[in-house]
Amino acid sequence: MADLGELIGTFLSSVAHARRIADEETTAIAEYYKDNPLLEGMSVPRIRVSELTLELPVLILGYDEGKAPILRDSSEIVKAVNDELQNQLKILDPPQHEQFQKLFQNNLLNELKRIKPIGTSGQYFQREHIVRAVDKAFCKSTDEMKKVVRIPPEQAKFISKSIQRIASNIAFEKKGIPPKIDASIITSEIKERASAGNVPRIRLVVKEEGLEWDVVERSDGTTKRTLSPE
Repeated sequence: MADLGELIGTFLSSVAHARRIADEETTAIAEYYKDNPLLEGMSVPRIRVSELTLELPVLILGYDEGKAPILRDSSEIVKAVNDELQNQLKILDPPQHEQFQKLFQNNLLNELKRIKPIGTSGQYFQREHIVRAVDKAFCKSTDEMKKVVRIPPEQAKFISKSIQRIASNIAFEKKGIPPKIDASIITSEIKERASAGNVPRIRLVVKEEGLEWDVVERSDGTTKRTLSPE
C-alpha cells in the first residue's frame, strides 16, 4: 500500500531516468560513430519521447483527508519579524528606527487580520499568506515614512527579503499533513481484492520537455549556471 501521489511521482521519475539512460547510450553511440570511418559522416540516432501514455488499474484502499497546518499566533509572528527588522534598521537614526518599527508593527498586525483561511475545513492557511502580509506591511511602512527617511532601494529590497524569510520560517506552529489516497498497483492484490467500485483505471499522458544549462558570466568574473527550457 502506498500513497497514490507517490506512485504517480515514481512513474514520472522513471520516465525521466529512462530518458537519461537513452541519452547516455546516445553519447556512447556518438563516440563509436566518430571513430568509425564508415559512420562518422552520418547523423547520430537519438530517441526522444514526445508523448508517452500509461494506462494501469489502481486499487483504491482508503483516503486520509490530512490535517490543516496550525498558524502561529499573530503576536509571535510580529515579534519574530520585528526582531529581525530591528537588526536590519541599524542604518537609521534611533528615533527614525523606533518610529519605523512601530509603524511596521501596526501595519503587519492589520495585514495579518485580513488573512482568511481557504479550503472546505475553513482552517487551511498557506505560508505565502504570511510572507505576503509581511511584504505589504513593509512596503506600506516604507511609503508612509518616505517624507521622514528614505531607505535606499537595494537596502530596502534586502531588508524585505530578510524579514520575509523569517516570516516563512515561523509561520506555522505545526505543519499540516496533506491529503492522501492509499492505493496499490500490485497485480496480485488487484486480482484478489478488486471490485467494480474500487479499481479505476488511470490514464497518464506524459509529454517531454527538455532543459539545458545556461552559463552566465558576471562582471566580477564569476559565473552562474541556470537551467532553462530548450
